[in-house]
Amino acid sequence: MVENKQFTEGKLYVLSKNISDLFIWHICFCLAIAPVFLCLLFLEFSMRNVLIWAPISILLAPAFSAEISCMLYKNDNPKDLFKGQVVLFWQSYKKNFVDAIKLGAIFCTIIAIVIVDIAKFQTSETYGFLSWFFIILLALALIFAIYMGIINVKFKFRIRDMAVMSLSYMLLNIIALVKVISFTVLFIAVVFYLGNMWLFIVSTFYIYAVLHELLPMLDWVNANFIAKKEAA
Repeated sequence: MVENKQFTEGKLYVLSKNISDLFIWHICFCLAIAPVFLCLLFLEFSMRNVLIWAPISILLAPAFSAEISCMLYKNDNPKDLFKGQVVLFWQSYKKNFVDAIKLGAIFCTIIAIVIVDIAKFQTSETYGFLSWFFIILLALALIFAIYMGIINVKFKFRIRDMAVMSLSYMLLNIIALVKVISFTVLFIAVVFYLGNMWLFIVSTFYIYAVLHELLPMLDWVNANFIAKKEAA
């Protein structure tokens, strides 16, 4: 029994277990967004199909939330090496589904409108410069979606409150914001230049990198909003 415990506490075993967990979560993530995968195969990504892509893309929200929830569980329970990762993922998916869908619907609607506006102004000779305004707006929407999505997995706040918390932490930790923007730009560039199918290959690594940078934000939210409220 002692030898078995020492084996499971070895660095090599823990590393291999973490990698295998990430792989299992990644497979579950791909299954959760299977409708998006089918659309990538059979539906052209164009302005004509934006009304189809927008609602389908909402399914990304609960899948991302489930994977983030699994990673947070792993971070909070590093010694729990034997919990079924498939069960953990789908339990997290079910638990966060409604809240994630609400947040995802809001951001997918905003992003769809902004993308249509970008395409509209890029074809205009007079107001073409306005497309850059909407590109910046699109980038801000994506960053807010990331910050608010992570908070939404761990805590239960109103969407307005999560937006304020996200903005506050962005201003408090500029370095983390720059890193998140860099990861996001790199992620979008890989998917854009190498093909949409790379969304399924690099998504888990992207989530892991972003979450690693924003873990202190959850402690900050807990200390400044949860703990103070309970103390009051």
